[in-house]
Amino acid sequence: AIVGHVLSTNSLNGIATTGGVTGLTLGGTASGAANSITVNGTNGLQFAAGDYTGTTVAGNSLILNNAGGINLAPAAGTLSNLVVGGTAAGASNAIALNKAGGITIGGGTYTGSSVVGNQIVSNRTAGISLDPAGGVLSALTIGGSAVGQENSIASNTGSGIKVKPGTYTSTRIVGNTISANTAHGIRLAAAGASLESLMIGGVTNTITGNQGDGIRVGPGSLSGTAIQDNTISDNVGAGIRLAAAGGSLTNLLVGGGKASTLGNRFSGNSAATVTDDAEVVVEPGSYTGTKLQGNEITDAATGILLSGAQGITVGGDSVDLGNSVTGSTERGLLAKGTLTAAKAVNNTFTDNVAGVRLEGATGLALGETNAGNTITGGTTGIAASGGLGGTTVRSNRVTGTKVGVRVIEAQGPSADQPFTIGTT
Repeated sequence: AIVGHVLSTNSLNGIATTGGVTGLTLGGTASGAANSITVNGTNGLQFAAGDYTGTTVAGNSLILNNAGGINLAPAAGTLSNLVVGGTAAGASNAIALNKAGGITIGGGTYTGSSVVGNQIVSNRTAGISLDPAGGVLSALTIGGSAVGQENSIASNTGSGIKVKPGTYTSTRIVGNTISANTAHGIRLAAAGASLESLMIGGVTNTITGNQGDGIRVGPGSLSGTAIQDNTISDNVGAGIRLAAAGGSLTNLLVGGGKASTLGNRFSGNSAATVTDDAEVVVEPGSYTGTKLQGNEITDAATGILLSGAQGITVGGDSVDLGNSVTGSTERGLLAKGTLTAAKAVNNTFTDNVAGVRLEGATGLALGETNAGNTITGGTTGIAASGGLGGTTVRSNRVTGTKVGVRVIEAQGPSADQPFTIGTT
């Protein structure tokens, strides 16, 4: 055991392994067991590839190190069965004020390894950084479903969790509280590359009070990556922002079937009070295979904004996959710009001032045969204006509004690209 030590001002790491170590207790929950690991030249703790069965890192203070508080660095090898933190009283590590992030995690296979129950606060760069350098970072669990497994990731300079390109098979970010970070709660920085097979949620992460967006996703291929069953509220930016930056952001799943409670819950995010911003924002670009499904969106000026978002699906082929947008003070859905191959189907818009506003939106399918949207209450069900060539409005149910459909100088650019309400 390594317990009760002060490991400070070393030129490199406070503690570093060169291979696996089994059965080691580093710190602990007993009085006086915690190590103070501070002001070291690189990382507080650094772990190389190897088997760490029975090894725990608990109750330590990792503060003011020149790189990360903890660095998991298997160099694309296997780092298995290491537990950082724990659920018992006193097992949480205090990871704070480190210059390159609280916990930095490199590529490799992490079978049986977990980061649970820690306090990761006020670090520079990010609370937790995942960077496999485009390779594989698999089988790691950050957080969990049991009481005490959640990490508190708060007040870090930058994002709470930053994820860089790679393949994240069986890696999960679940059950954490991510709050008050100076940038985003979670940032998926695919940078035009692949960021695939990562699970965010499934067990609720609470993402709240961050100075940027709750979740921000950059351009890239996100096949197999899912964002499900999270509570995202009261962030300064949007609840979630899909920012393809004019490029492509493909094959991301945000939400899922309502019967399986896989949808996310968005409310009170401040961007939703700003003109042309919303709880859920999809910026210009190509979104082939990306789906927003089964989410609940409340307490907004605008629930969903599609701005030049081509190819995206909002809702799905069944009512179970539709999003629910309620009580928006301006519009449930605002669609504008070129929306070729985008569709909004089987969603429910309830008691929004305007259920849907089409504002110079071209190429959008608002409802399809046997897959219309339900729009109830509010002042206007559907408001349409500007050039709407190729946009179709079909099979929607509009009830209980003052005006069902309001059309103001709306037109298609030519006879072969009409704006169509209904079918012929």
